[in-house]
Amino acid sequence: MPACYREAMTERHPDHATDHDLHAVTRLAVGVALALLVAKLTAWLMTGSVGMLSAMADSLVDVAASVMTLVAVRYAAAPADAEHRFGHGKAEPLAALAQASLLAGSGLFLGIEAIKRLARPVPVVSEWVGLAVMGAATVVTLALVIRQRRVAAATGSLAVHADSQHYAGDLWLNASVIAGLLAHLVFGIWWLDPLLGVGVTLWFWWTAFHVGRNALDQLLDHELPDTERAEIKRVSLAVEGVLGVHKLRTRAAGRDRFVELHLEFAHGILLRDAHDVGHTVSAAIERAYPRTQVTVHHEVASGETASEVGPTG
Repeated sequence: MPACYREAMTERHPDHATDHDLHAVTRLAVGVALALLVAKLTAWLMTGSVGMLSAMADSLVDVAASVMTLVAVRYAAAPADAEHRFGHGKAEPLAALAQASLLAGSGLFLGIEAIKRLARPVPVVSEWVGLAVMGAATVVTLALVIRQRRVAAATGSLAVHADSQHYAGDLWLNASVIAGLLAHLVFGIWWLDPLLGVGVTLWFWWTAFHVGRNALDQLLDHELPDTERAEIKRVSLAVEGVLGVHKLRTRAAGRDRFVELHLEFAHGILLRDAHDVGHTVSAAIERAYPRTQVTVHHEVASGETASEVGPTG
């Protein structure tokens, strides 16, 4: 499983964040993206820099991606209903997959434009304007990424985590634009600007690949990380009366987890007692991993299914 997916799913601290924090950071991202889009568009029209064009194109993607993230997070937070028994959590990986497509498309546009400029150079002017805009954009973007990473780690939101990844990519993009403008201003080197544009194109595609793969993991019901599965088994076996755990199945949908497992009990255990232990196991898992729905099946330790004991969860 990709490291960034593991980070989004395991480094959460639910007590330190609320749904309010999640909605606030998505609104903040949209506002920042719109402001930077206007600033970079103005700077590109004044400088003619390919790097500035790439930054503007990326901000356009940022606006679309952040709006999708805002909508997806709100929709995913809706409780389960008669038509969506497992909730709406998969809206988040759908939004992340759309972000990956936008990143790949903007990378293609940027790469074509950069190659054109390498073949037919266009002079860069008003470098100081571009440097001022990109310097301010870097500071604002860094503050946003820090905020997004904290909220994503605290809530386990894949959509916000994906949004923070491509804003983190913006920091590299901003650095390349600044480098290209400085090279032209100080040394008169024109080719560094479009060459760095090609490099940023590759970065866009690399980020799109990882964001898309993480989204597909959830959409295709990839198992939770091995560390979490091991912890779920440990928590279950720590409950008195549980002799064994097997047939553990897990998946995630946005911030929600779904866990299904079979518990083994001593032969002859009463139906009521087995259910009580099953509820205790469910509660223990939910304490360890909030926003988790647990389904427990009961079996006697010999492996003979106690069919009269139904699922608990």
